[in-house]
Amino acid sequence: MTKIYILGENSFLAKNFYLYLKKLHHQIFLISHNDINKLINIKDDDVIINFCGVNRSDTWEKYNEGNHLFLRL
Repeated sequence: MTKIYILGENSFLAKNFYLYLKKLHHQIFLISHNDINKLINIKDDDVIINFCGVNRSDTWEKYNEGNHLFLRL
């Protein structure tokens, strides 16, 4: 069965999307960016939806690291 992983446990949008989908799909997981290592076991038919990101930062480097470089991992 296809599993759905929602990445962004601290995101308002991710939490609400998770609660909505949980009513429709039983194999759904809400995970934090700190738990990204859980994604090592995904299969080809699994789905990852990313809500992680930085919307405010002190420097361009922190913004770039949180939004661009993080997605390449």
